[in-house]
Amino acid sequence: MIQRLLLDPNTVHAVLALQLAAYRVEARLLGVEDLPPMLDRPEDLLACGETFLAETTPDAALAGILSYTVANHAVEICRLMVEPARFRRGTAGRLFAALESQVPGWQGMRVTTGSGNEPALAFYRGRGFEPVASRPVREGLRLVTLERRPQVLP
Repeated sequence: MIQRLLLDPNTVHAVLALQLAAYRVEARLLGVEDLPPMLDRPEDLLACGETFLAETTPDAALAGILSYTVANHAVEICRLMVEPARFRRGTAGRLFAALESQVPGWQGMRVTTGSGNEPALAFYRGRGFEPVASRPVREGLRLVTLERRPQVLP
C-alpha cells in the first residue's frame, strides 16, 4: 500500500534505516564508500521540506520511499529508495506512479542520480526522462540530472 508518510520522531528512524540500506547498495555500485544521503541525520530529514510517499508491506514495514518537492508546477524527485531485499519487485514503479497521481498538472520533473547507476538510469529513461546535465561531486563520483516534460497530445 502506498500512502503519504508524515515524518516525525517516531518514523524518521525507520526512513533513515531504509535510506542507509538503499544508498549503501548504490555506493557499492558506484565504487565509492559513501554518498551524501548516507550522512543524513534525523533532524536533516525532519527539516528537509520534502513530501514523502511510502510503500509498506502487509506487516507495515517500509518497502520503499519516494520524496519530492514541487515549485512552480515542477517536480523535483529528491529520493527514491527501495529496501534492498525488495529490489526488482515493482516498488519503485508503483511509487513513481503514485507521484504522478499526487501532483496533477505538473509541468516538468527532475531527478539526479549517480552517473554509473545503470539500474536507476534505465528506470528513469524508461519513464521518459532524458539526461540534461552532468557534474562531478568529488573524486570518483559524478552525478547526472535527468528531466521529463509532460506529454503534449496533438
